[in-house]
Amino acid sequence: MIIWRGWGILGLFVTLAGVFGSLTVVEALLGTSESALALGGGIGFLLAGVANFFLGRWLNIIRPAQNAEDFRNQLRADLWERVANDAFQMAPGAPEPSSEAEAAQQIEQVVAGESRNAERAGRNIHTFFFIPLQWLGALECIGGLVFSFYSPFAG
Repeated sequence: MIIWRGWGILGLFVTLAGVFGSLTVVEALLGTSESALALGGGIGFLLAGVANFFLGRWLNIIRPAQNAEDFRNQLRADLWERVANDAFQMAPGAPEPSSEAEAAQQIEQVVAGESRNAERAGRNIHTFFFIPLQWLGALECIGGLVFSFYSPFAG
């Protein structure tokens, strides 16, 4: 059974590192009482949630937008090179642009058409149990707050 896509497995590793790391520190400082362990788990989930949120945001939102912009810039450069070599046609059989302004307009139409789905295709592909990493981080933050607020009432 596949439970992650892309780099979604990093969400598990970040969560384990955050929870076990904070549990170790809290146990060393406060002992092994139930309230101390609940506080350590809460802090760990909170830290892991923040880390997963920003990791997921970078992997699922920021990086695909940068990749799409790079694709658009590369496509523009290729099309302008075709215009310079008199080999550009907006569509097969279409006449060549008669001016540079017309070429710019046609290039932007081609770029818009070709790159329409480029950014969308890369978004939210890094998931863990079908949940995008940034939303997994938000859920972990909520769970961490619940554990932290519960800790004074535990044991």
